[in-house]
Amino acid sequence: MSGVAIGYRVAKYVKEHHPRSEDEELVCIAENKSCSVDVVQQILGCTAGKGNLIIKDHGKQAFTFFSRNDGRATRIYLKGDLSKGMDEIRARYFKGELTAEERRELEIMRVREMERIIKAPDDELLSVSTVQIPQPRKAQIHPTLRCQV
Repeated sequence: MSGVAIGYRVAKYVKEHHPRSEDEELVCIAENKSCSVDVVQQILGCTAGKGNLIIKDHGKQAFTFFSRNDGRATRIYLKGDLSKGMDEIRARYFKGELTAEERRELEIMRVREMERIIKAPDDELLSVSTVQIPQPRKAQIHPTLRCQV
């Protein structure tokens, strides 16, 4: 769930500086495959199908947005460790080892984490910098091939 909140904050910041991408005007290079990318696709129109979403999964909540309109690239990444202090309880959750009380505690922690992400000022949550990158290639359109099976 915090991935959704992170994607929302990143997309909200970018939308304040760039229009929604109707074609390939705005390209997103995402450095993760979390649900934060889903929100970026929905809000900003950067999608795998259109070819203006490139995923380089480095496991980081980091995104670079390249504007074809002005040739500018902006890299945004999440500051700090949002799940600080939650690693052990999350690991036990994924192993199915939490008691009912611990599951409730984890849910409260997750809600607080999302609220902090949603409410934090941009400069406390996001590191934003202008970067120089080569212009990403436009989407390649290939002829449809007929399945042989």
